Amino acid sequence: MRAFFPLASGQFSLLVASVLILFYNIKLFSTLIQLTDFSHLRGPLFIANFACLLWLLTFTLISLFNFPRLGKIIAGLLIIIAAMVAYFMDAYGILIHRLMIQNLVETDVREVG
Repeated sequence: MRAFFPLASGQFSLLVASVLILFYNIKLFSTLIQLTDFSHLRGPLFIANFACLLWLLTFTLISLFNFPRLGKIIAGLLIIIAAMVAYFMDAYGILIHRLMIQNLVETDVREVG
């Protein structure tokens, strides 16, 4: 079966990294804008550099795991998980950090019921 819109590996990584940064970090960037001083040129430059660094790190990590057939599955799961995390952070005003993820992983069947 031929792909409808074929993308090279680098293009796919670029697209996924851009989607993750633009759509799932709205709360981060809105908080960053509120906390930044725009009276000097340093404020906008800081936000631009932060966004570029975040995109570059995301792009690099996605590129490392972008295998021919497995990369799209991993990217799909990553986008679904990012959407769920962004929803809970925006809807409930919570911060998902390392300890919350550790508690999730260490929870067993006896603790759930």
